[in-house]
Amino acid sequence: MNEDAISDEKPIEVATVQSVDVSSQDDQAIPEISTGEKPDFDRIGFVSRPYFASSGYRKGLVQLGFGLLDEWDAHTVIVGGGIIERKVVQAEFEEHFRAALEEERDSHRRSKKKKPLTKEKVAEVKAEAWSDIVDKWAEKIASVIPELTGGKKKPKKIFVITSSYYDGEIGKDIATRLTELRGDIQYWGENERIFPLKRTGKTILVRCAHKAPWRGKYYSTPVTREVEDSIKVTSIEIPGSDYPDLYVIGCVGSSMYKPQGGEARRPYISLPDLHKIRDVGTSENQIGVVMVEVRADGTILPRTFNLKDATTHERDSIRIPSECGPDEQRIVELVKQRGGVTIGMASTFLQISKTRAKEAFDAILDHFKNRMVLDKASGRLDFAPKYLREELRHNFPAKEKLATETIATFGCLHAGHPRLARNFFLNRFPEIILQENVTVVAALGDLIVGLYHRLMLRDEVYGGMNYTRQEKHAAWLFSRFILKVFRARFVAVMDTAVENANAAKKEPREYISQEELRNFVSKALLLVKIKIGNHDDWPKNEGVDPLEKFYDRLVDLVTHSIRNLIWTRYRLYFEIGLRQMVREHLQICNRFTLPETGLNVHMFHPSLARTDTVTIRLQKCMNMVSARDCQAVLVANFHVGVSVNEWKPGLGQQVGHQAGTVLSGTQFEDSKLKDVDTHIGLVRLWALKKPDGPSRVYASEVAYFAAPPENPLDNNDILATLESEAPVLEEEADTKIT
Repeated sequence: MNEDAISDEKPIEVATVQSVDVSSQDDQAIPEISTGEKPDFDRIGFVSRPYFASSGYRKGLVQLGFGLLDEWDAHTVIVGGGIIERKVVQAEFEEHFRAALEEERDSHRRSKKKKPLTKEKVAEVKAEAWSDIVDKWAEKIASVIPELTGGKKKPKKIFVITSSYYDGEIGKDIATRLTELRGDIQYWGENERIFPLKRTGKTILVRCAHKAPWRGKYYSTPVTREVEDSIKVTSIEIPGSDYPDLYVIGCVGSSMYKPQGGEARRPYISLPDLHKIRDVGTSENQIGVVMVEVRADGTILPRTFNLKDATTHERDSIRIPSECGPDEQRIVELVKQRGGVTIGMASTFLQISKTRAKEAFDAILDHFKNRMVLDKASGRLDFAPKYLREELRHNFPAKEKLATETIATFGCLHAGHPRLARNFFLNRFPEIILQENVTVVAALGDLIVGLYHRLMLRDEVYGGMNYTRQEKHAAWLFSRFILKVFRARFVAVMDTAVENANAAKKEPREYISQEELRNFVSKALLLVKIKIGNHDDWPKNEGVDPLEKFYDRLVDLVTHSIRNLIWTRYRLYFEIGLRQMVREHLQICNRFTLPETGLNVHMFHPSLARTDTVTIRLQKCMNMVSARDCQAVLVANFHVGVSVNEWKPGLGQQVGHQAGTVLSGTQFEDSKLKDVDTHIGLVRLWALKKPDGPSRVYASEVAYFAAPPENPLDNNDILATLESEAPVLEEEADTKIT
């Protein structure tokens, strides 16, 4: 779409609003925009470390995770390592082998044979014991993992990769045997494998962590190491490319996404675990599953389903038998809340005698059968570990009960910089907003390039723009995506209302009330939240409030253009309060609350430089006191993107999203050997609709839409325009100064 396209109606002239010299486009015109079509895509579900045989294994959790991927329409599912806990199964095999060998020796002795068992016989016993354990666990896993039919007769394929560290050789054999038991499950190999995608022709490389883990504070550390190791040593041939289109790292217990761009040759994600985490080997925090949408245009959208709430509060779903008396019910509730309790603890907390507590304990053990046990050593009453592992069911809200909030993000627009991705921002950005059904835009600071560090003298400011012109131009750039999206949404609703008015044989002004008109405008107008960045803040050193000119002009542009559209297209007049409505939708702030779910969002623009540890700045912001009650944290200033999910006690899942820039780079960064990520970001959150209590994130999706290369503006073009007079002498044509 040409940025100079205008609406089909003649705009009303507004003399008080003047356009920036950089563009000759009439401020009051609202360009039409094509919403475009969503490209073809593959949707792949990922599971990692269901960890059968471990103390953290939960049958209900495994079935919930696979079921969610099926319900949310994954085309196929890949298990990225950790299908069993090697140490536990290996120990079980060794015990079984010792018992079988001892039994064979007893039989050998009873037969009164003088010679000891041969090596061949010992090897045979060992092989049989190995086969017994492999069969046992393969049958167990086959019975637990549900068939994923998606409502169709033919089940979806489930591919399994094992990790040499977490699964070991016995895990490989179990996965191979599993393939024989289940036609829909296929073992794909060990440690690292390529998956070609059917619909898009893209390739995914799935790699499991397969070395002894080392602890780290930052989620990116083990993930980046695995990606770099894969790039260095992989010998897997990828048709038509040296790199896969996406790296997926399993067995790390985290959920992060690094988009392709300046710092990453290819995008990569990490996978949460699907068992109750009992110990931290690296920096494990996430429990859940991931579904990744890989689009034909290369866009990656990883969606993380947070199941840590389900495991942390898993005892809440335990039902108390109706035959339990009042004391028994109170004690069971105490066990659900605090874990195992003794008779003395129950007596103290519930203010009852120890005799009553003892009688209640006995009755509970009778009513709960084997679901609750009394530990003889400690005297604590608790739920049986086997019951928690095998019988407990875990909860996740039904799809229809969840509301979706979609936020588009960008940082470091730097209006006035010659290397702004101008066409991308003016044309592709509003298309993304419409395609992804965005309702909130977060502008994460540095709207202008500023003048400090002698930027104008270093040719990093276009056309001699001062602060006033930069802010006015930033307002014009903002108004373009706001108004393009508004027109598309408003016209769709209003045209339908006008058709209904015509059908009722009434004039639109008679049929459409002012209240309805206000509602139409409010719903079509984006919520835009604006953070002041350090470049925006530089004028404060000169005694000038930052972004004052920007905000006033933006409100003017949007207000006048909307009023003009309503009048010229529909001959309706917005009687009162339009400017105030626009102000309410366009806000300069640090934090805000999402309207549908009540989720809190905090925006940061730290005055810091980036580091080689990919998530260090984002995690620092997520841990700030001011963000501790925020379910989403949006960050910019580092000109590179990354996203992280972190579960926190009391808050639940917190989604961290760091946006890159809308510049293709700067001379300063070039000189510091810093590449940049030029893109628009996306954060999509699923939470309960207006919950009574605090909101929690149940699922989240992030994306980065990369900007294609553009020719930057050039200050030399201004000089060339000034020198565009026809030459006085013919010879001059060959002597132009460049």
